[in-house]
Amino acid sequence: DVEGKVERISSAIQDGATVYYILLEGQQRIFLASLNLSAKLPLVQPGDQVKVTYLDTGQSVETLTAFDDLSIHANGPAPSPTP
Repeated sequence: DVEGKVERISSAIQDGATVYYILLEGQQRIFLASLNLSAKLPLVQPGDQVKVTYLDTGQSVETLTAFDDLSIHANGPAPSPTP
């Protein structure tokens, strides 16, 4: 697991699916995340604190196996409004 601040993020279409390329401050590699990892991915902005998990293959681009944006607090169902 790596936690860090997003320096840059960009989306692309790869084989008909949206993927996101993420560069974290202080990291030498680029992380690749598919949209099915997290509904938060389209909302990520530079400066967000994120937590990523990946299998280290030694490549310059690593595919993420888990992603969470710690700056976005939108997990699970919304609380029920009180009458």
